[in-house]
Amino acid sequence: MFGLSDEDIDDDAEIIHVRRQVKKVGAKLVFALPKGQKTRTVPASAHVRKRLREHVGAFSPVAVTLPWGDPAEPTTERERKERAPQTHRLPFTTPSRTALRRDAWDRWQWKPALVAAGVIPEPVPVPEGKRGW
Repeated sequence: MFGLSDEDIDDDAEIIHVRRQVKKVGAKLVFALPKGQKTRTVPASAHVRKRLREHVGAFSPVAVTLPWGDPAEPTTERERKERAPQTHRLPFTTPSRTALRRDAWDRWQWKPALVAAGVIPEPVPVPEGKRGW
């Protein structure tokens, strides 16, 4: 979802192309191939595509530019070409219009939603100076 671009939604074919993900490498974000290092095409119901289009209509996609695969400074011409920054129009971004970070989304949106749904228990208080969920 974090690497989905509005151009990946294909209403005519009733599919969504999964072409990239936003991946954290160290503390930096990059675009990279999805899990398994391969792209996918997944069926998408009319309802899902409609909701995605409604979201895109309400929240204009943001052009986000990130390096491909590795944020390190390239040392060869081949690395420079392979890691060249790419720009994609992302419909799901942070309030500051940057790519979503999986770890922050997991902590602040996903896990609280799971707690609210009764899927997981409330987190245990974390001792001072330690990191929690």
